[in-house]
Amino acid sequence: MRISSLASTLSLAALACVAHVGCDDASTTTATPPGADGGTFEPTGDGGATPGPAGPVLTACPDTSSGAGTEHAREITADETWSAAGSPHRVTFGIRVLATVTIEPCATVLVGDSYTVTIGTTGKKGAIVAKGERGVDASGAPIRRPVTFGAIDPSKPWGSLTVDQEGMLDLSSAVLRDAASAASDQNGGGAILAYGEASTAATVVKNVRAVDLTIERARGHGVSLQRRSAFTDDSKDVVVKDSGREGAAFPIRVVPGAMTNIPTGVVLMGNHADEIEILASSASTLTDTIRSRGAPYRVSGRLRVAPETDGPAATLTIEPGVTLRFDTTSDSGLQIGTSDARQGILVAAGTVAAPITFTSAKSPAAPGDWKNIYFGYSPPAGNRIENAVIEYAGGSSGAQGYGCGDAENDASVLLLSARPTDAFIKTTTFRNGGGDTGIVLGWTSDLAGPDFKATNTFTSMPTCEVSRWRNATGETCPGSTNGSPVCL
Repeated sequence: MRISSLASTLSLAALACVAHVGCDDASTTTATPPGADGGTFEPTGDGGATPGPAGPVLTACPDTSSGAGTEHAREITADETWSAAGSPHRVTFGIRVLATVTIEPCATVLVGDSYTVTIGTTGKKGAIVAKGERGVDASGAPIRRPVTFGAIDPSKPWGSLTVDQEGMLDLSSAVLRDAASAASDQNGGGAILAYGEASTAATVVKNVRAVDLTIERARGHGVSLQRRSAFTDDSKDVVVKDSGREGAAFPIRVVPGAMTNIPTGVVLMGNHADEIEILASSASTLTDTIRSRGAPYRVSGRLRVAPETDGPAATLTIEPGVTLRFDTTSDSGLQIGTSDARQGILVAAGTVAAPITFTSAKSPAAPGDWKNIYFGYSPPAGNRIENAVIEYAGGSSGAQGYGCGDAENDASVLLLSARPTDAFIKTTTFRNGGGDTGIVLGWTSDLAGPDFKATNTFTSMPTCEVSRWRNATGETCPGSTNGSPVCL
């Protein structure tokens, strides 16, 4: 599991201080001007705070944040290099990059109030390749020589590095400061804002590469990946700190279908919300994985696990240790499958040491804060929920008359698909649920079982913990008297 706590951050900072003269207190950080953070190393959570015993011998960056510099105010249509010597590179107008801009280590780019640098456009490619360096100095102490993006006036944040589906943003050992002005919100917001083809596209566009990236003091989201844009497979060690605000709170936000590429080594600290947002909507998800990255996920809307077109089932896998916090919207939670021809499979297999948690995003939390996990159209085999916690669910579902429990099917889990081949919810704790029932077994069958109660634990749940299914013969509920609930 990656480190995201402040305590872990401070311990890493302490290690960095040992190698640097003048660092008196590991708990104290000193603001550095753009382009002048030479030997400062950001915590990455997996040892990335130092380059290791081997590495190139480098000298610290000079301060490249002032001086005559170079102005950029026009569309870029031919390849060019932005040098450290030509810094600061001042962007004084919203520009579009339709070629490859290479930015040298130690270079500083300063952007004007709310201006945005857009990379690529429909039918035309563009790229920014900004690669700093890590190494050691002559004494063996670690050195970072970053590429730095900042604001011309830090009190007037710039917009974003916006990546079109035809664009590519490649950042290594880079720092982004004072971005994500409120003006960028209309397009999704973020210090980095990237777009794929469409929210319903069958393919993911991996057009943001981030390795050893620090985003700080963003006034809105840190990284916002829209329309199935995604990080590249080799992205890692992304730090977002001291960023966000009400209405644009999240350091990283992704859409269903592009979740599996959230990098390793993510560190979120001091942000308006130290969570990764999943922008669930009416769109369904491709087969995808929610990775354990040491931070909770905020699910905004209802996450639907189903293909966009008729065909094989989509599978959502959730790794052990993941926490999903559901917004208190009228349509929240998980929906597995959207039609008989667009089925879904959920594989959420935690461990005793690292359970998976489905919970409320509200504080304080209360029963019925979010809707449910709803198996509407899923195959008889393949689903798994194990070593999990499902809490504060059971909001109004709108479903009625399924199973033999209460007429209103407000429950933490609804199984309204065909009879499953096994009791795929196992060793799971249900607690503080709202509604009338814990689990609604909504299929019809004259066969016995499967038993969804034996291995699960129910604490502070409705009296009807598991409602029985109806018999296929006559749609009856054996054991019911005058329509009384039949609960297992």
